[in-house]
Amino acid sequence: MQIRQIRKKRAQELPFIFLVLFTCTYFIYNDLGVSAYVPAGICLILFAFGFFYQLCREKTGLFLSTDPIRMSFFGIAIVMFLIFLRVDSAHSRANIYFIGIILFCAFMLLFSNPNQSSAQKSLDILLTASLAAAAFTIFFSLFKNVYRIVIYPLLGSEHKQYFDLTSVRGYGVSLGGVTFSSYMMAMGVAIINGNIICNKKPGEKTYLQQLFLGGTILISLLFIGRKGELICVVLAFALLWIIDSFLKKGRIRRRNFIAATAILMALIIGAIIFIPYFLGTGLLDRYISFFSRYSSGQDITSGRVPLWKWGWELFIQHPIFGGGLGSYSRFIPESVRVTGSGTDVLSPHIVYLHFLCEFGIVGFFLLMIPLGYIFKKTLHRYIQLTRLRISGGDIEANEKAIRVNAVSLYMQVFFAFLFFFDQTFSLAHFWLFYCIAVYLSSASMYYCAH
Repeated sequence: MQIRQIRKKRAQELPFIFLVLFTCTYFIYNDLGVSAYVPAGICLILFAFGFFYQLCREKTGLFLSTDPIRMSFFGIAIVMFLIFLRVDSAHSRANIYFIGIILFCAFMLLFSNPNQSSAQKSLDILLTASLAAAAFTIFFSLFKNVYRIVIYPLLGSEHKQYFDLTSVRGYGVSLGGVTFSSYMMAMGVAIINGNIICNKKPGEKTYLQQLFLGGTILISLLFIGRKGELICVVLAFALLWIIDSFLKKGRIRRRNFIAATAILMALIIGAIIFIPYFLGTGLLDRYISFFSRYSSGQDITSGRVPLWKWGWELFIQHPIFGGGLGSYSRFIPESVRVTGSGTDVLSPHIVYLHFLCEFGIVGFFLLMIPLGYIFKKTLHRYIQLTRLRISGGDIEANEKAIRVNAVSLYMQVFFAFLFFFDQTFSLAHFWLFYCIAVYLSSASMYYCAH
């Protein structure tokens, strides 16, 4: 009986593990021009095989273990699917793929069994992938000629064009695109932040090691040139440490002050030493251009102001139910439908405004309520776990639960800030990372103090 339960538990971990592996390898088929349907289909086939194998072997099905957090995500997926079915929504190939990714995430999440074991394994996989992406970005951004010789010939035709366009605009080298790499690195920072927060008494060596890894990822984010993601990573990090300090009533202020001072001094020294060199490489051109426009009183929003105005105009025309999925892209002038990096303009680059103009007031609340509920439950759980750690209990289990919960909370805060800067909600890889955050939040609920 015990062996049967172990097999059943492992089988129920597979959907989420497949989802994490799918996310970590997203850059491979994206860069090589392979359709995402292929690996997604493979994941579903492997899951189906495991499901029916378990059904035949144990004579019992894999039950659906539901909870409010994962069901909230499932509700978001249903709302998006119903919006897609609207007559006035655009049923383009891109939107079919977009909705397909959402439903794929919801399906894999629904059939997963949240537990600490699979959550910890997944975080280790994601951190490794994040550090690999960071190292790739740093090395090939410094040596773009090597990238052109070694990697460029292997790329698909679309990604070759994408690389050429982003290089001209001053972006660094990325895996799977600059936004996907930025999200992967944000996940890495979230995990490192969770490692530091969860450890009640980290050794000096461990603490410095985590700071070094976090610094490496931040440098790679700087090289990529995504200002919005870099700002949101810093804001999310600062907010979580403020919350942590408040909960512990000053117990970690001294350590926070030392860590913040050390990071600040390292950044200042690094800037003095390396910026003169980077100025000649073009890696900081996007930041130099930003400050140059700011100092001269020019537009610093990268042309977003007209996008915001068009989004508001579309909302005014369709205030209740919005214009439908894909209506914004049809509404704006054809001359601005493609960005300088070659990607399509899918939203007004403020997600909250995007909800209003395409989904109306009704859609806005149908999406914001479950998004807000998931965040509220995650934050409430973080407060509970932090207080349990202060008062006592199973320290090891508590630290693992805090690590998992802190990563989920960080990513949700990161995306909440990023919703003001980019068309995040319209990107397929956002749903992969957000689905992971939802699973981690759900897994952190399965901890009981002893």
